[in-house]
Amino acid sequence: MKISTKKAFTLVEMTFVILLLGVIGIVVATMIVRGFQSYRYGQEAISSQEEAAKAMRDFEKNARGSTQVIASTADTYEFYAYLLGDEQPAPSKVRYFSENGEFKKGIIEPTGPGPVFNYPPEEENVSMIIKNVTNGSDLFRYFNDTSSQISDPVPTDAVRMVQFQIMVDKDPNKSPDAVTTITRVNLRNLKTNL
Repeated sequence: MKISTKKAFTLVEMTFVILLLGVIGIVVATMIVRGFQSYRYGQEAISSQEEAAKAMRDFEKNARGSTQVIASTADTYEFYAYLLGDEQPAPSKVRYFSENGEFKKGIIEPTGPGPVFNYPPEEENVSMIIKNVTNGSDLFRYFNDTSSQISDPVPTDAVRMVQFQIMVDKDPNKSPDAVTTITRVNLRNLKTNL
């Protein structure tokens, strides 16, 4: 009579293999989840940077052509400028400001037959440029002809350069951190140190 000597796994060995595969599975799943989180954070940061860059370009394009500064506070920059598409021979009144975590632009086109034009506040066309702005009360800084910062209260006739800083954070309680973008715009129509 022959005795069979087949080799088989014991219950302890099987349990050990199952536990080992479980641990490996948990490690791999954790790495995949963290990879997706990192990807999402990266995409949110890129989206915030693109939105901030869009706001910068809009501000630079219009502010550079300022013909007269009307208001120059930390949260509002208001000025006259000739915009593309202006139908009147007078500049439009443009206002950049922050309201409830949104950065906005208001435009009032001139009315009247001229040479004196009116800018009725009720005709201001306000558009939202970017949401989730966290530094709404500290957007603008102003500089004179010598590029020295002007202290508050800022006299509007002394402004020759405007610094615009915007911080965007979609969720302050989660990653990624706030995106900060800064630009300085020379007001070419107001320069006196040529």
